Amino acid sequence: MIFGFFGEFIAVVGGSLMQVLIPVIATVAFLRTRQWASAAVTLFWTGQSVTDVAIYAADGRARALPLLAEGLIHDWHYILGRLGLLQSAEAVGRLIFVLGALTMLAALVLLGLDARRCRNVPASSAEPV
Repeated sequence: MIFGFFGEFIAVVGGSLMQVLIPVIATVAFLRTRQWASAAVTLFWTGQSVTDVAIYAADGRARALPLLAEGLIHDWHYILGRLGLLQSAEAVGRLIFVLGALTMLAALVLLGLDARRCRNVPASSAEPV
């Protein structure tokens, strides 16, 4: 509904975009306040959301996945068709999946770095919770 004001294409992209945008906004909020562990969790959530989008995108040509209700269009069939990439749906899905997996890996690295930082902080100088 939110993206419907920007035309049909953006309205269709909006479903997948919102799925990824919400955890990205949470991640940015945590990064701005230097809550590293929380940012790592929401960054992992972002990566997981991207991998979910990848599975849907890869199904764009086959349209084998069930939709939420009868009469709905397959978003990624429409998106890839409009972009002239429908025959490459599986490759596009794999690329998006790799981006999601790398995002989740980055989240684990961030969490590990924060854990190491907390472990190396002397108890007397630790920030209050």
